[in-house]
Amino acid sequence: MDNTQAMNRMGGHGVRLGFGLLILAVLSAFAGPVAEFATSRPVGQGSVVIYLGVAVTALTSSALIFAPGILLALGLSGPVQGMTSVVLKGLIWSLLWLTLAPGAIGMALAQPLTGAGFSLFLVLSALPGALLVARRGLPEGVSQNAGQDMAALLAVPLLLLAVLLPKFVWENFNGDGVHSYYSLRNMVLTGTPFWPKEAGDMASYPSLSTSSAVVFSSFTLRFFGENELSARLSVLPQLSFLTVAVLGLVRWHRPAPLGNGAVVALVLALVLFAATLGWHATYHPSFADIALPLAREPLVVVAALGVVWFFLQREYLWLFAFLLLLLLSIPSAVGLIGMWLGAVFLVWRPIPWKRLFLASGLTMAAMAVTGVAPMVMVQFGLPVPGDEFSSGNLLRRLRFVSVAEVERFWFWLVPCGLLPGLAVLTWFWQDRLSRALSLVALGYFALFYLQAYRVLPHHFAPVPILSLIVFWRLAPVVARPQLATGLALVGVVAGLWLARPDDWAPNTASKSFAAGWRLEDMDPAEFRADDVRILQDLLSAAFSEQALATQGLVRGAASPVMIYYYVTRSDLPEVPPKFIVREGAAQPGEVPLAEAEGYVLVATSQDAAEVGLLPTLAQSSVNARFYVPRRILFGTGPRDGPRPVWDLAALAGLR
Repeated sequence: MDNTQAMNRMGGHGVRLGFGLLILAVLSAFAGPVAEFATSRPVGQGSVVIYLGVAVTALTSSALIFAPGILLALGLSGPVQGMTSVVLKGLIWSLLWLTLAPGAIGMALAQPLTGAGFSLFLVLSALPGALLVARRGLPEGVSQNAGQDMAALLAVPLLLLAVLLPKFVWENFNGDGVHSYYSLRNMVLTGTPFWPKEAGDMASYPSLSTSSAVVFSSFTLRFFGENELSARLSVLPQLSFLTVAVLGLVRWHRPAPLGNGAVVALVLALVLFAATLGWHATYHPSFADIALPLAREPLVVVAALGVVWFFLQREYLWLFAFLLLLLLSIPSAVGLIGMWLGAVFLVWRPIPWKRLFLASGLTMAAMAVTGVAPMVMVQFGLPVPGDEFSSGNLLRRLRFVSVAEVERFWFWLVPCGLLPGLAVLTWFWQDRLSRALSLVALGYFALFYLQAYRVLPHHFAPVPILSLIVFWRLAPVVARPQLATGLALVGVVAGLWLARPDDWAPNTASKSFAAGWRLEDMDPAEFRADDVRILQDLLSAAFSEQALATQGLVRGAASPVMIYYYVTRSDLPEVPPKFIVREGAAQPGEVPLAEAEGYVLVATSQDAAEVGLLPTLAQSSVNARFYVPRRILFGTGPRDGPRPVWDLAALAGLR
């Protein structure tokens, strides 16, 4: 009788899981059509229908993408306290499998694995985990706080999508966003995120230390197709993973449960965090593109929190996995890991020597793996990582320091609602975990605050999240949760006011500008990095004086890869050409502007030549608190004056 009941229970679990996977697969099949419909509508038209369509397909496709890993983690897991360990382990299982298998299958089939084929692959991949769960049942303790966690991990992406819907759907790519898009596309088509050397500047991104986000985001592109929306939607599942990790660390050995009101405030703070970066984290002089860097930063923070979580849990295999993920996510990973281990050494009593030695050894092992990986790629004739965001570049930027860029405190205080940023200073109200996280937050903030150049809001992304965790663990917050929740909500509202963009409308200047360009002898049917390189040479030569006159603004706005992307698409507005690129020479009546490798760039009128690239600056949404002047963003060298910059190499006698 017991065996019969067990078999019936197993069969019931199996049927429910199978039916759930089938529903996810069916709904995910609409992702491509929804994206095509949404991005083809005029700005603002059908917003409610588009929101519902994108929300449903984004959540169901994300659930299907990570179902294989999470089900496997559930099936293999022993007793746990809540969802955090299982969800984070599921992320690693999914990344391992989905990094390798779709590319290999695509090579075998001689076509990329996308759409319905990718859905079928994911359903089949989920079966081993589903069978384990059906046989063993859910691990003991996994349902603890499951209601709060599930509500929160759904609410954060849904609210962000509602707040930033026009940016997700209708905003044009900027240069960084379209570079990310082509890298995701490259991952889908070739199975690797890296470019061959012949790709020129395109090969600079991703580096090995930023490759995990390209891999992660390529999953979404397989469902939603080749468009702006697909390059941005991966931020939604990243935020779900981030929410679970934050809740887990807030609850770790917390003396009182986290109330529903506190969870609501925490959810809104995470939405504000993502919205702030979505509005203001950009190298572009006018607007930020969700595709990069926002669609990378939550994964960076998840990797960092995963390191902390599995250090606390003493699960060293998974600690190694998250150390490796962090090294593949951010150039400053070694510094961040070192700050965490150093903070534990300083505040943990008794000092956990065994854990510190093991974690240090695992860190060195993970660094060895990332150091050997490029050499292995060379041996097998594979494309090697770029170096735009390498650890070496970060070290070179630390040469020039400044203490005068006080605006950078906004990058810390605003994204999670002001109050959490102050929490790290309340040392005597903190337990040992909170003190360690506070030291990491302060150290990591200092690492980027002191850099004189090339510092943007997203470089501080871990700091407000660490501060948020510290706030909800403070002794007065635990003792008076209702007052703390009220103050936190006021802080979020204030943060939203401070972070609001100057222009709420999606930026469409890129597409409008590109409509006036023609690439007559460049094949739009196939992306060629050589064409982008030639276009860049022509732009640099033709508009060098205008770039100088605008302090580099037009050069930052008129990205050659952005122009190439929109000119080679078929849905541009019909307008007379203003600029033409062709092989050969200028024709009568045209104004020659530049030549490169047998190609010529001409303007069709003198007026067009004089206006040049200025239309790319037509819209601006980055507000003054988050705007980084070009002299700071791309400056170099020591500087005197009210905001001095010091050369550490010169001060040390090395230069």
